[in-house]
This record gives sequence, C-alpha cells and structure tokens, in this order.
Amino acid sequence: MPNLLYPYLVGLITTVIVPLVAIIMYVLSYRRFLELDRQQKRLPLATRYEDLELRVQDLEVQRDELEAKVYEARELMKEAERERAWMEQHRAEILQMREEQKQLNAHRTEYEAVVTKLADAREKLDQALKERSQADFECSILRQTLVAEKGKFEELKERVANASEQLKKLTADLDTTRKELDEARRKLEKSEEAAAVAERAATLMRMELATLTRERNELEEHVKQLREQVKTSEAKASQLQATCSGLGAEIESNQGFLEKLRAEQRSRDKTLFTAEESLVELWQPAIALGEYKGVLKSQDERKALDGVRNYLKSHGLRFPKRVIDAFHTSLKVANETPLLVLAGISGTGKSLLPRRYAEAMGMHFMNVPVQPRWDGPQDLVGFFNYLENRYKSTELLRALIQMDEHCVDWAPDSYDAFADDRLLLVLLDEMNLARVEYYFSELLSRLETRRDIDPAREEDRVKASLRLDIGDTGTGKPPLVFVNRNVMFVGTMNEDESTMTLSDKVIDRSGIMRFGRPHNLTGNDAASTNGSPETHRAKSYLSMATWTKWIEEGQRRSLPEEIDQQISLLNEALTLIGRPFGYRTRDAIRAYVLQYPDRSEPGLRNAMADQIEQRILPKLRGLDVTEDNSQRAIQGILDLVRTLEDKQLGDAIERANAEMGGHLFVWTGVERKAEE
Repeated sequence: MPNLLYPYLVGLITTVIVPLVAIIMYVLSYRRFLELDRQQKRLPLATRYEDLELRVQDLEVQRDELEAKVYEARELMKEAERERAWMEQHRAEILQMREEQKQLNAHRTEYEAVVTKLADAREKLDQALKERSQADFECSILRQTLVAEKGKFEELKERVANASEQLKKLTADLDTTRKELDEARRKLEKSEEAAAVAERAATLMRMELATLTRERNELEEHVKQLREQVKTSEAKASQLQATCSGLGAEIESNQGFLEKLRAEQRSRDKTLFTAEESLVELWQPAIALGEYKGVLKSQDERKALDGVRNYLKSHGLRFPKRVIDAFHTSLKVANETPLLVLAGISGTGKSLLPRRYAEAMGMHFMNVPVQPRWDGPQDLVGFFNYLENRYKSTELLRALIQMDEHCVDWAPDSYDAFADDRLLLVLLDEMNLARVEYYFSELLSRLETRRDIDPAREEDRVKASLRLDIGDTGTGKPPLVFVNRNVMFVGTMNEDESTMTLSDKVIDRSGIMRFGRPHNLTGNDAASTNGSPETHRAKSYLSMATWTKWIEEGQRRSLPEEIDQQISLLNEALTLIGRPFGYRTRDAIRAYVLQYPDRSEPGLRNAMADQIEQRILPKLRGLDVTEDNSQRAIQGILDLVRTLEDKQLGDAIERANAEMGGHLFVWTGVERKAEE
C-alpha cells in the first residue's frame, strides 16, 4: 500500500495542483499586464526614466553644493585658528620688547654712574682751585715778609723755591684735572646722546606697544566674532549634513526606483546591462604585463641611449645622435611640455622612432590611430551609453587605468593588472587628421595642470584627473583617472592638403621636431652589420623609479647664466613681430637644457639650439619677411644660432627666409646627417 501512495500523490499534483497554480499565475500576469498597459498609456516608460534621471542629477548637484558649503565652514574654522596663532606670535614680540626695556634701564644706570664720576671730577677741580688760592695767598705773605725782613732773604728765597715747586706740582695737577674734566665732558656728551637715542627708542617702543595692544584688542574682538561665526557655521553644517543625509536617502530611494525601472526594461530588452556589467570593458587590461620579464636594474642614462641607437641601427634606421637625444629629453620634460609632435614628410620614420625607442628602453608602447571624424574627448577615452547602461571604453583609457595606482580606490577587488611602476609611451598617429584641440584639449589641460600639484595629495590630484561619466561606482569614490609622469604622449603629423594645422594653444604646449628628408636611403641590409634586433631589445622593463631618478639628477644641475640671457634675446626678437612668449615657454626651455643628457659645453649649445628649432622657429611660420621688424627678428635669432655654432640650423633659417620668392618665412625643419 505505501508503494502505491507515492505515485498517487504525484499524479494528483500533476493533474490538479500544477494547472491550478498555472491559472493563478496567468491571472496575476494578466492583471499586471493590464496595469502596466494602463501606466504606459498615461506616461511612456522612457519619459519616466528620463525624468528620474534628471531628478537624480539635480539632487547630486544639490549634494555637491552642500558639500562645498560644509568645506567653506571648515575653512572659516581654519582661519580662526590662524588668527589665534598670529596673536600668540605677537605676544612673544611684546615679551621681547619688555626685555629691551630692561636693557634701556641698564643704560640709564650706566648714565647715572657717569654723572657721578663727573661730579667727583668737579670736586677735585674745586679742591685744586682752593689749593692754588692758598698758594697765591702764601706767596703774597712771603713777598710782604721779604720787604719787611730783608735779613730773612735766604730763608724766604728757599721758601719761595719750595712754593714754586709746589706751584708747578699744583699746575700739573690742574692740567691733569682739566684733561680728566674734558674726558668726563666727552663721556657725558656720549652718554647724553646714548640716552637720547635710548629715549627715542623707548618712545617708539611705547608707540609700537600701544599699536600692538590696540591690534591685540581688535584681534581678540575679531576672534570673538569668528568664534560666533564658527558656532553659526557649525550649526549650519549640522543642518546641511542633515539635509545631505535626507537628500542621500532620497537619492538612494530614487536610484532604487530607477533600478526597478531598469529591471522592468531588461525584462523586455535583453541588451540592457546590469551595474556590474556596465563597467566590464574598463577592467579588460590593454597592456600585456608579460611583455617584459622583471624590472630592469638601475641603468646609466647615457648607456641606455647608446642601446637605443644600436637597436635603431639593427632595424636599418639611422637617426642623428642629436635627434635621439632631443627625442629622449623631450619625454623627460613632459611635465613642462605634455606633448611632443613629430612633423615632416611621410616615410621619414616619425612613427617608427617612438616604437623602437620604447622597445629599446623597456617601455610599453601603444599606437592610437587618429580618425578624421574625431571631434571630442570621448573619441580618446570612450563614453557611457545610457541606453544600454554600459561604458564603451577605448584601449587608451584601459591603459591609463592600468598606469594609475589611484584607480584602486574604485576598481573591483579582483582587478590586479595595475602597472604604475612601469612606463607607457602613447603615439597619436596622424594626429592632425582631426582638429587636435577638439579631441585632445581636455586631456592636454589635465596634463599641464599636473605640473603644479602634489600627486600624493588627493585634493590636488582631483584637479589634474579625468572624471569619467559612469555614475556611482558603488565604492563611494568618484571614477577619476590621474595621468602621471609614467605616461608620455607623442604625436605624428604629416603636412599636406588632407590634414589640419595646429592651433597656437597646442603649439605653445608642445615641442615640435621636424624631420627632413634622409641624406641616404640605406636599406634593411644595414641591420646585418649591427646584429639581430632582438639582441638589443630590452628584456626587462624600465621602472618609474629609474626614470624619475634621471629627471631628478637633471633638476639638481646648475643652469649657466648665459641661458637666461639667450632666452631674453629670443623673446625680444619675437616681440618685434608681436609674437612674444611667457613663463610657460621660458620654463620649458630651462627644463630642457637641464635635462639634456650631454652636459659638455657643446652639448649645452646643442640643447639651446634644439629649443630654438622646436619652440621658436615654428612661431615664425608664415611670417611676412618683407617687413623691417621681421628681418630684424630673424636676424637676431640667426645671430644667436651662429654663436651656438649650429651651422645646419643657421643654413635652414636662411633657406626658410629666402623661400616663396622672399615674401613668407617657410620653415620645414633641419636636415641633419646621421652618423655612420
């Protein structure tokens, strides 16, 4: 019997309960369908979704404003603390003035002692005068005695001799007393002068003390007012925090409702991604960390550059040593010059030089081909697709995330592809196919801002970071990407009718190296004379620490005085044609000369000539050379180049001045011969 009960129950559930449950689910689904249809007729789902999005954005703006007000309140409290510290500092100065008052009293005591000595000297003088009067009286008596008693002449004569001796002695004493009196008078005058100076100093001190006392009273009153303001600000801050909490709860509520709507949308549209799936493209590594095995040990900079030259030769590429040193130095000064532009005719190795340099140095390399349709920063770093709730990332953005150690604040715990101790060289190939200021201006501004901040401070780092529009990451941290010195940007630029010219903003923030035609077209068979390329390619990566060490070594060097004089001469020449430069260009030139690897006297001349070629001469392009000021400016620059002993650069300037029938300055760069 028990064996028959189990099949019986199964049959009962299958025939009765399952259909009953299906009917109930059908009725509920149908009622929900009718309710949803009624709501769709009243208000389309997309309209509600956009309305909620706008409400969430407004609430976020209010939250940011409230946080700014809280920050201002905290700044007021800090200002009060600084005022209190300032008052304490002035109290110390008052104590110091009291010590000076004590010293003044000591001077007065010395003055009184001098006056006492002067009184003693006057008493001695009076005594000497009395003795002289007595001697004169005795002399008169002796004279009377001589007239009255001639018999006592000898005795009187002896007494007169004695009196004369005494008179001489008294006269000498009188002279000594007079000298002492004169000395005492001089000391008295000096003491009186010192007393007058001390009295004036005391008066000034009294006045300053009164001023400080008045300022102290004012500061105490100001501190009281600041304390009242702090109390008021604290009360406002409490209210603002309460309001923020309320707004946060409302935002969470709205976001929950928004997620509910998205879930409903996903039930009908299978292409809408979840919150975790929306950022999945950001965490796909773009840099292959296995490209290098381990870190390259600390290496001498000059030896590293020799390795680059050998690697280029092994690939049949012959670049002048000046060009390699200039390329390397331009990357070292990326803080002052965020972008290096390689311009010139096609096929001169502009794209190969950055790639081979990175391979020889042990840097990661990324080639970003620029498209003519690019018109915004989204073409570089991607964008968030709100219809699919998914971020469409680019390879460059994924690489920047890998190179930024601070992205760990909002990255998933499972992400372990960070490479912030390595170096990345990014090549914007054919960068002027589209307008550079359209798609690169925002990133260029961030790269320039990093020069004036401390990357270790989060509040400074925010100013130079790219903020991604991806909503809430769920970590409480904003999605920021900071591009540090371990990422360097190089762009190539062909100059023909299909490309755009660079704007003054881009030129002013860039170093421009122009590649002339090669002197000889050596084939790849030259590689056989220098070994296999793989023997010169770096097997380990160059660390950020070694790169930073090279830069710091350059910053510790001293700059020759003539460099600043030469920069002033260049600015005066450009002022004649209305194209002067400012502090940015001056600092960039100084930094380049300091970072140049060749520290010999010819090397420093080459560094200055490089900067004239890269920064000054591009500003002259298209200049009307028929004007007097133009010729004076060009001649001033040419004279400086001659003093730098760069004949090839001087000849190139003369050719540019003579092109186009002598009307326009046509700068096409310098043709430098590669060393054999």
